Amino acid sequence: MSSLDDINDYIESGDYKRALEQLNIIISKEPNNALAYYLRGKSSFVAIQLSNNNSNYDANTALIYSNIELDLNKAIELDDSIIDAYRGLM
Repeated sequence: MSSLDDINDYIESGDYKRALEQLNIIISKEPNNALAYYLRGKSSFVAIQLSNNNSNYDANTALIYSNIELDLNKAIELDDSIIDAYRGLM
């Protein structure tokens, strides 16, 4: 299992797929990890923005955005000091 430092390295290098895979594992083992929820929401958002499907808004894209919102809200619920999670909801 990767640490959150490893996750940040994946995000910084643009490997969002790997970051999301590892974040899913972390969240399954640590369901109260607010930072992991925030990073998953952030990674999903950036990945969808960079994808070629951005011009084709379909049901799958809507589901991804819905999941991003759920992750950011969960991060806030667990730790209301993660200011960037609030910004992500704006």
